Amino acid sequence: MTLAPPILKLDDIHLSFGGAPLLNGVDLQLEPGERVCLVGRNGSGKSTLLKMAAGLAEPQSGEIFRHPSSTIRYLNQAPDFDGYKTVESYAAAGLGPSDDPYRVTYLLEHLGLAGDQDPASLSGGEARRAALARVLAPEPDILLLDEPTNHLDLPTIEWLEGELVKSKSALILISHDRRFLDNVVTSTIVYEGDARWREYEGSVQDWLTQSKRAAALQAQAAPKAARQGAGGRGDGAAQARQGDRARGTLAALWRHRAA
Repeated sequence: MTLAPPILKLDDIHLSFGGAPLLNGVDLQLEPGERVCLVGRNGSGKSTLLKMAAGLAEPQSGEIFRHPSSTIRYLNQAPDFDGYKTVESYAAAGLGPSDDPYRVTYLLEHLGLAGDQDPASLSGGEARRAALARVLAPEPDILLLDEPTNHLDLPTIEWLEGELVKSKSALILISHDRRFLDNVVTSTIVYEGDARWREYEGSVQDWLTQSKRAAALQAQAAPKAARQGAGGRGDGAAQARQGDRARGTLAALWRHRAA
């Protein structure tokens, strides 16, 4: 059986700022209907990767493939309402010729926005929700969301979870909302230090379970390797400590954001 090609692929992506590597050989592949989250500390390059996937930023080296027939929508952190008289006209501008215009009404209602509002009068949180309605309305092939739960209350977050899970759109997601990620994603790409990333099957909780198990096995193997005089003395313990530090940093960040 011939497998369908990915609809989005980032291959061996490199990017440096001021001589320091931000992305070092990153690979990312998105299949139709797949829902992926990027997990890492602030400044690790998550938003930059998302912008590259959207075509809004370019790597210094590496290749990016987007399926020619795929539609892509990217959630802008700072939406531009210039030229739009109402929230409805702004959200509807994201629709394609064959898309259902009723989707805009439905989304604005669930996001707590009135279609006849002047976009210039929106608060920061309302502006973000209008931008979310705009990218969700056309049900694109690829949906790129950077912190979509910001400024949403719990019932609206739960509604958004359901929308994304039942959607046919493939998704790349950045969020510090651990519960939201666990309820939505099918795979997790984690920053593991030194500008490198690694993909794990399943949710964030699945990654934590897998990495803790691997770290424990590495730590158990380290003393045996040392006794045998292997050249990699202490490597298992060192990798275990590195994994613990990565998990600890992310756990602290999630606790802070939850508070």
